[in-house]
Amino acid sequence: MPALYALDAFDTCLLDSGGTYCLLDADLFSRGPSDLMRMIQGYSEHTVKHFNHTQIHRGVCVTKTCKDFIHNKRLNETADLEATLEACLNNSLWRDYKLEVKLNTIQYCNREGDKDELDKSDYYVAAVYLLLIVFNVAGSLYDVLICENDGKGNPFLLAFSARRNWRKLTAPSGAGADPRLNRLKLFSGLRTMTIICVFFSHIALIMSFSYVENPRYIETSYEDPLKQILYNGSLVTHTFFIMSSFLLAYNLELHSERHQLTWSQLPKGVALRWLRLTPTYALVLATISTWMRHLGSGPLWQLVVGIEADACRRYWWAHILYINNYLYEDAYCAPQTWYLAADTQLFCVVCSSAWLAGARGDGRLRSRRFW
Repeated sequence: MPALYALDAFDTCLLDSGGTYCLLDADLFSRGPSDLMRMIQGYSEHTVKHFNHTQIHRGVCVTKTCKDFIHNKRLNETADLEATLEACLNNSLWRDYKLEVKLNTIQYCNREGDKDELDKSDYYVAAVYLLLIVFNVAGSLYDVLICENDGKGNPFLLAFSARRNWRKLTAPSGAGADPRLNRLKLFSGLRTMTIICVFFSHIALIMSFSYVENPRYIETSYEDPLKQILYNGSLVTHTFFIMSSFLLAYNLELHSERHQLTWSQLPKGVALRWLRLTPTYALVLATISTWMRHLGSGPLWQLVVGIEADACRRYWWAHILYINNYLYEDAYCAPQTWYLAADTQLFCVVCSSAWLAGARGDGRLRSRRFW
């Protein structure tokens, strides 16, 4: 079969004067009877495990690979570009496979001399980063030079101290709190092992968004039981939901021994969780939407990174509200954050269930009834 994916050299193409590099999709067909075409169609029908080999994907240096088919030297018109690419691909495919193609989509074209322009949102995000750096430097110097002796000072500045935050980050879990929390230290080990599995599981996600030199390897890997751990690795994220729910229930039970639980604390708990997660999460989304698209280049950069940036610009509000796991159109914007939305929703469900099951007539809670 013709190669499913193929890329011409990107950098050398754009070094030439007037160099044009296009990423495209094209559909295979045969005007007459063709055993090869029938085989490709039959093979592609098994969509569960096989790629669609009736559509090929190419990164073509138009000014080099297709120079013999260029009629308009400037390639300014879309029709001229499409005709050139289609004729070029047809020539090679007919010569090697006796098949033809119909151009389906030109994803985009990069030309020699193209430059990415910065917009207002890029400058806004850069200003936020600069402000955070200034706060961190000021807070760290304030902590080291002024608060070194007594350890007390302005809590707002100290919140940005790198030294103080590092100490909190590396402090033993449950230190200085209820000694019963010490029995939960094993969760740190479980989370470490689980997150390693999550890293491996994202290999399957990367392959689904990028070009693959050997698609046959991926197709046959579905028959290997060991590789099912990778393809279904996202299921390991569910262990975080279990641990999160347990820790929430356990800590709420300890809290109820010393404090009276009322209905007013339910929205307060949800709001505190939102405030704890959202600032950092929003900064990550802002970075993906703006500066990430300028940090690299290549034949697939716009296909993978550019599409994600565009999706985050359109659907950032769904992430801030933690409902992005319900929007299919948002799938390209930080897809790995689906678990954050799901975990937040489950947090609300568990808290609401606890309050509903343990509510008393006077507005207080009988926690024992729930736990």
